[in-house]
Amino acid sequence: MFIHIYVLRSSGKRTPARELLERQPVRGWLQYKQAPLDDYGPRWEAHLLEAAGGKPLLRSLHWARLRHVEGVMHLVGREDGGRQTKKSSPLWQRQSWMCALDPADARPFIQRMVAAAAARPYDPFEDDHDDFIDPLAWQPPE
Repeated sequence: MFIHIYVLRSSGKRTPARELLERQPVRGWLQYKQAPLDDYGPRWEAHLLEAAGGKPLLRSLHWARLRHVEGVMHLVGREDGGRQTKKSSPLWQRQSWMCALDPADARPFIQRMVAAAAARPYDPFEDDHDDFIDPLAWQPPE
């Protein structure tokens, strides 16, 4: 399906929400599919292509998972940032995409991100928030 994608990170670091309002989305064919099975089990990948089966427009999103749906889709994963030497492992960087069929659908979501960033020192829509939850610190609800 043709979709508009806002890239929410640059080199693994979050893009400030105000910059997202000024940027134009990348439009292309979104392909979200299960990667071939390996030793670690099933994984999902997201690709943005010129057309179905065409050339890639953005780096692929590996270990992709659907994080949020509310008029827009929020895909979270890692992208290959390249290798430092020929034999080294790839440098994986965090990446997330906000996907919308129409840029007008994404605008209210981005505006809420800007308002939340101005009101609090952290972003409530952080895509890596669940990585810092300590399961041993969990308290049952009262």
